[in-house]
Amino acid sequence: MHSLVRLVVLSVLTQPLSSLAKLYENPRQLPNRTYDYIVIGGSTAGSVVASRLTEDSDISVLLLEAGGSNDGIFKSMVPGLVKQLGMESQLDWNYTITPQPGYNGRALLCPREYAAVSGDEGWNWENIQKYILRNEKFVPPADNHNTTGQYNPSKHEYDGAVAITLPGYPLPIDKRVIATASELPDEFPYINETSGGDILGVGWWLETNGNRIRNSAATVYLRPAMNRPNLDIFVEYEAALFYHTTARHEVILPAGAVGTPVFMQLLGIGDISDLDKFGIETIVHKPSVSEHPRLSNVFRISSNETYDELFRNPDLLDLAIARWNDSRTGPLRILL
Repeated sequence: MHSLVRLVVLSVLTQPLSSLAKLYENPRQLPNRTYDYIVIGGSTAGSVVASRLTEDSDISVLLLEAGGSNDGIFKSMVPGLVKQLGMESQLDWNYTITPQPGYNGRALLCPREYAAVSGDEGWNWENIQKYILRNEKFVPPADNHNTTGQYNPSKHEYDGAVAITLPGYPLPIDKRVIATASELPDEFPYINETSGGDILGVGWWLETNGNRIRNSAATVYLRPAMNRPNLDIFVEYEAALFYHTTARHEVILPAGAVGTPVFMQLLGIGDISDLDKFGIETIVHKPSVSEHPRLSNVFRISSNETYDELFRNPDLLDLAIARWNDSRTGPLRILL
C-alpha cells in the first residue's frame, strides 16, 4: 500500500489568489498561505466538495490529492477500459484485506464501497435520492436506439452535472437474456428502472457516460471548478515531506472508507490500544475509527470461464480502441 502523507497544519501568511485555479505537482510551487478549507482526497467526494465550496468566490480551498492528474489518462476516458485502471500500480492503491480462512488463505482486493448502519436518517433512500437526482443529467444513448420500456423517464432529471445514459452499444446476448428471463418472471422479474430502488430482477443498467466519454467527478465537477481563482489543487502530495498550510475553518477528510480512518489514526485519532502499538500519540480516543460494519470485497474466478475475449485478444482490443478513437462507438463504448 502506498504510504499516506503526514500532514502538519501550521499558520502562514496569506498571499493573493491567482487569476485561475492552479494544479501543482511540486510542493515548492504551492503558495505559502492560509486557506478557508483544506480538502484531503480528490476522488468522488473530494472533487465535489471542492467544487461546491468554491462556488462562493469569497471562499478559498486547497485540494490535496495523493494521485496524479487525470489529464491525458486514456483509459479513464474510455468507458470500456476504465476497469483496467485498477491493474496499474501507479493508479491503484492496492487496498487488500488480510488473508482470510474463508478465502483459502488469500488476501483479496478491497474496494472502497461503503454501507453502514449509521442511524443517520440523512442517508436513507428518501433523503439521499433528491441529491442523486440533482446530480444527474439523463441523455439519450450513443446509438439513439428506441429506449421504450428500458427506463422510467419520471425517475430521472435532465439538467444536472453527471451524464446518465443507457448502454449505447447493446450486445447480441442482451436481448436473449431479457427474453429468457421473461419466461421465468417469478424468478427473474423485469425491471424497467434500475435506479428506482428495486433492483431484484433483470433490467438495463445505466452508465455515467456523456458525449460517448466516461463522466467522473474529476471531469464534471473538478475540471469546471479549475476556472475559479479561489481553488488550488496539489497532486502527488504523498511524499514524506511536511507541507505548511492552515485552514481557517475546517480540514475535510473525504479520503475514502479505508484512507480516511488510516489518515485519522496517523494523526492520533482512533483506538488508543491500536495507536499505542505503533507508537502514535493519542490525541482523541475514538474506537469507532477503522471499524467498518461492512466493506465489500472483490474476488477472482477462472478467467477461462468468464473473462471477455476482447481483452484476451490483443488484435481484437486494438481494433476496438481504433473504432472508439475514430467514432466513439463499438464495444468499448459501454462499461465492461
